[in-house]
Amino acid sequence: MKKMIFASAILAATQLQAQQVEWSAPVQGDAKTIFFHNFTQTPVLEMENNWVGIDNANHKVAWTIKKSAKNEALKKVSKIDKLTGGKSSEDVAGALVQEDYIEIPNTQFALVSGVIIDIVNGTQVVGSEAAPIKKLLKNQIVPNLNIVLFKVEDADSKVSVHAVDIETDKILWEKVLTDVNKKKNALKGFVKMNGGELPEGSDVFEPSTDPDGNIFYAHERMLYLLDKQTGASKWELECNPGAVIQSKDKKNLYVPERGNTITGKFGKTLHCISAATGKKVWANPLALEGSYFKLIELDNNQIAVVSTSTIMLYNASNAAKVWKKPYGAPFISRVDVLSDGLEVYYGNRIDKGNLSTGKSALGKPIVLEDVDPNTSTLVRKDYDNSYVIFTPTAFAVKNKANNKKKWNFYLSQTDRVAFDDVNKKALAICGKKIYVLDPDNQAKRPSAVEAKLDDADALIGYKLGDKGYFIYGAKEYIMISKDGKVLSQKVYPQLKTGGWARFGLAMASVATGIQGTTVTTADGHTTGLFCDAETAEANANASMALSDLRKEMKSNSKQKVAARSSDDTAIFVTSQKSKGNETVSLVIVDKNSGEEIKTVNFSDDRDVVFEIDFNTNMLYFVDKGVLKAMNLK
Repeated sequence: MKKMIFASAILAATQLQAQQVEWSAPVQGDAKTIFFHNFTQTPVLEMENNWVGIDNANHKVAWTIKKSAKNEALKKVSKIDKLTGGKSSEDVAGALVQEDYIEIPNTQFALVSGVIIDIVNGTQVVGSEAAPIKKLLKNQIVPNLNIVLFKVEDADSKVSVHAVDIETDKILWEKVLTDVNKKKNALKGFVKMNGGELPEGSDVFEPSTDPDGNIFYAHERMLYLLDKQTGASKWELECNPGAVIQSKDKKNLYVPERGNTITGKFGKTLHCISAATGKKVWANPLALEGSYFKLIELDNNQIAVVSTSTIMLYNASNAAKVWKKPYGAPFISRVDVLSDGLEVYYGNRIDKGNLSTGKSALGKPIVLEDVDPNTSTLVRKDYDNSYVIFTPTAFAVKNKANNKKKWNFYLSQTDRVAFDDVNKKALAICGKKIYVLDPDNQAKRPSAVEAKLDDADALIGYKLGDKGYFIYGAKEYIMISKDGKVLSQKVYPQLKTGGWARFGLAMASVATGIQGTTVTTADGHTTGLFCDAETAEANANASMALSDLRKEMKSNSKQKVAARSSDDTAIFVTSQKSKGNETVSLVIVDKNSGEEIKTVNFSDDRDVVFEIDFNTNMLYFVDKGVLKAMNLK
């Protein structure tokens, strides 16, 4: 999805002339937004009736695609009903409205008005303006083949998958997928149209390949092995796949079935399938006592299968049970493999299980007295002599030697934490207070930083510099030393008009932080986001998956390595009243020092949409049907 980063401002012609306009390109119509495609950094304009891509190198329009008239009409119906208080038609229209612009992460592709295009040159890859696709159902990168798999639904409701070469934009093959659930799918459509919730299985399947590069692919209840060159099925199996885990020797596939809104991501059934033939290795699938959670393949031809309530050890060849260990908690939240067994987190307890017997190696479990036993999210952070348990309700610091509590915070729904893995610290925003946390060296809960935050909820992230932490949001920043002393702080008055005025450009300054924020890495990250435990867990998993993906992928000539957002600067939109008029300025602040670098002043002539490319220090704006690029240096 695009990042709509813009603000409505009033820009005077005299001010424009005072700055250097590097180049300009004509665009037709009224501009609504300006933003950058994240992977390629291509400028994209949303106009009243069109999407426009800009060739930044050659200073011209690269492509223009009309907006979907049907989709725009549905948006208008929904908007009118919201204004008038209507309900029924708004619900129907809102259900049918689709995003007209969707980015395909880590590629040069985007879905624009029903057409998948190369955003750099406008090449139409899947679908066309004359025959747009009805819906993009899924997009997945297969890194070792350097392809993207696009699963789409056309106007006739036919579902197919297209393999597209990332480097050349060419479709390598197309595969029409079997629909074994036509009646069920029709019911789903009816339920959704009428505002109901679907018992839809969690779609967490990611394609993988066999040693020859052929692709394991899931659709509805079917699992396929697709030929890497033609897309033809080498075998098909109906097994309702939720995920595919290849055995270490690549001979077998472990396939937990999909779940639903009641059971969660996965169901209670686990299959073992021959990777070469698609035939079932086990005569009968495993029936788990809880929903599937994790599979651990051990060296002695055994697998530990973790459900939400039980861990069971099986012979991998025939699914013969070795032992079963139930846990008397609502669910198991985490299992780690240690040299001497399994470390199991369940409810508010930690246990260590013997791999030979499944019995507890501790005698009795460690009780996390400050953790809600009903939590399903638990993030653990390890330090030199301490560890942190981070849940939606608590931030608890434990002594590694004896597992006893050193100190803790009880958290509300709005409290958030950002981790500094470089200095082995953390920052916490609790209510209107901010804390610098040092789990190893603080014997008791620290006092809050002596600072009054204007809007704590609006603080987004931090940058670590030589002086300390530059913590910032949409309208304020605070500079804090590593030991918790306030070095500087400033609040910028905000625009009173314009829907994106408050949040627009501040979002640009944390885009890089969003991409790089995890709670588990310690590889030199110096930026972070404030988030709750669930978001922290998701960011960590996403970051690790993205890192693995990029290691496997071949080079993509369309990638722009430099991020649009700046690690070193933050941008604030501020306004002041002068002689009855509201004037607008962009203030650029150095995150390393907390000092203002530059102010770009705007005045009160007319509404303009604009965006900044921090990589080139260029300001883009649309003025009387012309896109202009102005140098801010």
